[in-house]
Amino acid sequence: ALHEVPESFRTVLILREIEGFAYDEIAEILDINMGTVKSRLLRGRAAMRQALEAREALESEQRAAASKRATEKWMEAAR
Repeated sequence: ALHEVPESFRTVLILREIEGFAYDEIAEILDINMGTVKSRLLRGRAAMRQALEAREALESEQRAAASKRATEKWMEAAR
């Protein structure tokens, strides 16, 4: 899901959540102000959440369809 997050948000997310840098360090590394770091983190987390929720919904639909097919196959075999 991380690859679905826009690059500018993804970079800040990686530096903060994976690499563990502080906000001021990220601002210095990327040569942006602290407000931009916070904004990109907020938006990046929201984009990540949306990507994960979309993936979860798709997987849930796929499981439901597979279960339905299995039930139909079992019912057909039981006749």
